Amino acid sequence: MVKVCKNCGRRFEKSYKEDFCECGGFLEPLEEKLPEPYKLEEIFGDIENSKTKTEKSNTPSDTPEELIENLINVFGMENLGELEEIVNKTESTQIENAQTAQSNQENLDIDKEELSKSYESITLRIFKKKNLIIEESFSLDEIIVGRSLFGVDVNLRKFDDEKIISRKHVKIVRENGKYYIVRLSKKMPMYLGDKLIKYNERKELKNGDRVILNRSFGIEIVIPEIN
Repeated sequence: MVKVCKNCGRRFEKSYKEDFCECGGFLEPLEEKLPEPYKLEEIFGDIENSKTKTEKSNTPSDTPEELIENLINVFGMENLGELEEIVNKTESTQIENAQTAQSNQENLDIDKEELSKSYESITLRIFKKKNLIIEESFSLDEIIVGRSLFGVDVNLRKFDDEKIISRKHVKIVRENGKYYIVRLSKKMPMYLGDKLIKYNERKELKNGDRVILNRSFGIEIVIPEIN
């Protein structure tokens, strides 16, 4: 169990047997639990509502017959001729949309080779209290996120008025086509989803993973998937 000095805030590993810090302050156990502000929705926003909106947008439209029935219910039988004209235009539009979708799929197949060349890229979407503040893609073997003036690839200094981000807070490394995250900061607990990442611990990243850096900042991981 890690101990922390109540007086100066210095941390000691469990191998340190004394009950008092060198400054004279009392040492108490530090339990790295997920505090109340450390909720995914507090950093990334309402995830479930976002999924629901996506699902609704994929709902198939009414068939021409269903559309006629719905329009008659609203406008009445006396306007049937005009309604059928509207439906015919709608059906024509649906056919055009289907043809466009097929053409897009063909273009997608052609572009797969080009896309596969950038497969090993990774996109970091940085959030602060539900707001997306940075979105950037990298094809590096090592990416450093922090607030230092030098030696970082993603600098959060201008977004971090409270100075809760470490100079070098987290590192993302690429090995054999896979990505891993390494916690560099000793300031605050860090989580991959709801799993604690210990200091200097390395955990594999998957597409869609969300990393909580502290009570305000988080990273959403986007790794291209080729089918």
